[in-house]
Amino acid sequence: MPTLGQIRNRWALQVGRFILAFGDIEQQSFALWRKYFGAEKPPTSFKTRVQKLLGKLKSDPSMPAELGAHFVRALRIADKRNAIAHHPMCLQVFEHVKTGEVFTEWAIRSELAEDYVSEEALAQLLVEARAISKLIHPHVFGSGAQ
Repeated sequence: MPTLGQIRNRWALQVGRFILAFGDIEQQSFALWRKYFGAEKPPTSFKTRVQKLLGKLKSDPSMPAELGAHFVRALRIADKRNAIAHHPMCLQVFEHVKTGEVFTEWAIRSELAEDYVSEEALAQLLVEARAISKLIHPHVFGSGAQ
């Protein structure tokens, strides 16, 4: 059985990887903001910034429609990113209603929203964020290495 320190280290690595992967998408949104809005200060909120960018992308015939779809995918995981970045990993304890059996799971759970991120969900979010970033990158920075 792993120690609490080992569990926390494993989570720290996955949380860090996810935050960095989503940070790449943030960077891509800022680069597109500069393209379409020049020196106008971008919104701090990722969601607000991307929603404004989506309007510009729709009206730009030089940008493929799938670029907007990739940013829409990023919007879907943005709330989870906020929960992961701002809430602690905690031991969750569940009791089976019929059998009374107790189950435990480490997860991140938001006190303010219905966000619940298990270790498995975190791994899936990491894969998703990396895939989105990889798909957006060539449209923003060209086909060079990411």
